Amino acid sequence: MSERARIRSVAALALCGPLCALAPLAHAQGAPADTALAFWQAREAALRHEIAQTDSARLRAEGRLPDRIIRVEDVAIAYAAGTFSARDSAIVAAGIADGLTALRARHGEVGVALARGARWAVRPATRFRSNLVVGYELDRSDSRVGNAWLPRVFDARDVARIIIGFAGERLTRQVPALASYNGYGVLQPDGRTDAEVARRLALSTSATTRRCWAGAIAACAVVMAPFDPGAPVDRYYAESEYRHVVRVAALPGIGDSVFFAHRRRCLDDSTGVALASCESAIRRLALPDPLNPMVRGSLLAHALRLGGRDALTRAGERQDLGAIGLLGHIAGVPEDSLLRSWRRSIGESLARERDPNEAALLLTSIAWGGLLLAATLRRRLL
Repeated sequence: MSERARIRSVAALALCGPLCALAPLAHAQGAPADTALAFWQAREAALRHEIAQTDSARLRAEGRLPDRIIRVEDVAIAYAAGTFSARDSAIVAAGIADGLTALRARHGEVGVALARGARWAVRPATRFRSNLVVGYELDRSDSRVGNAWLPRVFDARDVARIIIGFAGERLTRQVPALASYNGYGVLQPDGRTDAEVARRLALSTSATTRRCWAGAIAACAVVMAPFDPGAPVDRYYAESEYRHVVRVAALPGIGDSVFFAHRRRCLDDSTGVALASCESAIRRLALPDPLNPMVRGSLLAHALRLGGRDALTRAGERQDLGAIGLLGHIAGVPEDSLLRSWRRSIGESLARERDPNEAALLLTSIAWGGLLLAATLRRRLL
C-alpha cells in the first residue's frame, strides 16, 4: 500500500465510527441495524489491518523493527538497532533486575511471578512525544496491549517502575474482583498520588464521595466498590447534582428523541419541572462514575501495604468475596478498619504535601507585608 493509499484508508477508518453510531437510527427508521453495524465493524477491522501491515512494512524497510533483546529472568525488552546505546542497554538490564529484586523483597516469589513472562517492544516516539513508547503485552492469554513511557534520558529506576507497574496491572487482570482497580501503582505506593486522591474525593461532584472524604465509612464502601452504572442515581448523587449528571453522562443513541427532550427541559427549565425531567433523562442513560480507577487503586495499594509480604498470596485465596471484602482479606483486617485506615492515610498525605506550600506562602506574605509597611512609613517620613 502506498502512502497515498494509506491516507485514504485512514480517512475511511475515521468515517467508520460515525457510521457505526448511526446504526440505532437506521434501526428506528426500519433498516436492519444489526446487518449495517456488522458490515461497518468488519470494514473497520479490515482497514485497521491494512494500515498495520503498511506500517510494519515501512518499519521493516527502515530497519526499525525490534531485532535485539535484553532478557533478565524471563522478562524481555526487544528493541531495534540504534534505539539504545550500550550504556542504555546496561541501564535497562539493571532496571529489570532492580524491579524484580524489589518485588521479591516486598512480596516474595509471588510478586516476581506476576512480572515474569512480560514482553515489551520498544519503538521510537511519534513526533508528538519526546519519549520512547514501550508497548507491552499485559498477559499472554490477553490480546489487549498496554503501554508505558520511558524518558529518552532514563535511569534504572524508570525501568524498575515499569516492571513493578506491569506486575500490578497483571494482578488486577488475574483477580476478577479487582478488575475495576488501576493496578499500575499498587505495588509502588506514592504519597503524591494519595494526596491527589484526597483532593479528588474532597472536590468530587458526587455527594456520596464527599461524604466519604468527610469520614462516612459507609459512603466510602459504596464509592470505592466497583462502580455500577445501572444503580439508582441517589446511591452516588444528590438531587442538586442531577443536572450535572445529565450534562456529563455519555449520551445514548442519537435516535432517542425522548431522552433529548427530557435533557433539554432538565438543563433549560428553572422551575420544579426540571427535577422530574432530569430524573426521566437519567433513567435512559448510564450514570457517570464519580471516581476513576486511580482513586480506587489507592485503596488496593493501601490493602497490599497493610497485608505485608503475604498480601499477594491472600489476593488469590477468596474468589467468593466482593471487591471490598477481598481487599479486607488482603490487608488482614475487617473492611471498616481498612476503609478508616485508608481514609486517614490519604488525609495525612495531603497534609504533608500542603505544609511546605503553606509555609512558603506564609513567608511570602510576611515579606510582602514588610515591604509595604516599610514603603508606607518611608512616605510618611518624607
